[in-house]
Amino acid sequence: MSNRSESPTNPRLQITDIESIAAMAHKKGALVCVDNSIMAPVFQNPLELGADICMTSATKFISGQSDVTGGILTCNGDQLGKDIYFHQNAEGTHLGPFDCWLALRGLKTMSLRMERQQENTQVLAEWLEQHPLVKFVNYPGLKSNAGYELHKKQASGAGSILSFSTGNVELSKIVVEQAKLFKITVSFGNTTSLISLPCFMSHASIPPEVRAARGLPDDLVRISTGIENARDLVTDLDQAFQIAARETGVSVGNGGATPAQTREEELLAKIAMLEAQLE
Repeated sequence: MSNRSESPTNPRLQITDIESIAAMAHKKGALVCVDNSIMAPVFQNPLELGADICMTSATKFISGQSDVTGGILTCNGDQLGKDIYFHQNAEGTHLGPFDCWLALRGLKTMSLRMERQQENTQVLAEWLEQHPLVKFVNYPGLKSNAGYELHKKQASGAGSILSFSTGNVELSKIVVEQAKLFKITVSFGNTTSLISLPCFMSHASIPPEVRAARGLPDDLVRISTGIENARDLVTDLDQAFQIAARETGVSVGNGGATPAQTREEELLAKIAMLEAQLE
């Protein structure tokens, strides 16, 4: 019997208490497997938190170039390692020599890349959190996030994945399409910044009612930050938001209200003022 968890989750960046789950699972005799692809070993080590198996996608941060398809398992205990190797050898799931070489090449710069990507993401997250058209930002590096303290306890960094909501599906679509420095794709961990709409891409196969029940809004935008200049990324997103606001008729300066809504609010305020004077 096994139990699999992920922290942070994708794309909502929710934080799972790995240590507590491992303790509960072990009491029932279950193995604990943690997908650590978003943090990689640079920022988080699930084995030290009690996990039995740690799964890391070599396609993501290990490669850093999206030119490898593969995964890496690390485990606690020699016997568990031998059991996994038996199945690996019997089923032929080894990486090819060239893929191994590409992964080893990526390992040499993984720490440097991830640290730069994390710095850029922190800048983007703080900027997005203050943007008048953004409802909320999911990023464990923000103190406003529910899992901030727990993540800080079990990881050494917040990583380079964030997601945010605008409350407006059409506006989010235009932001994604108009961002020039961000490639539209479902992957993450690349040196190039990536952007996607999970509900229309990676999570489109999940029924809408299930997505809604899990707190996954259609307007959610996910970003995997690359190693570009942070100021350039902010500037690029800013122009994308401006275009989106203009095309959807949303006013950036009035908390997301349309021009008609703004005029209505101004009119109602004047009426209220006149009524107060009459009284």
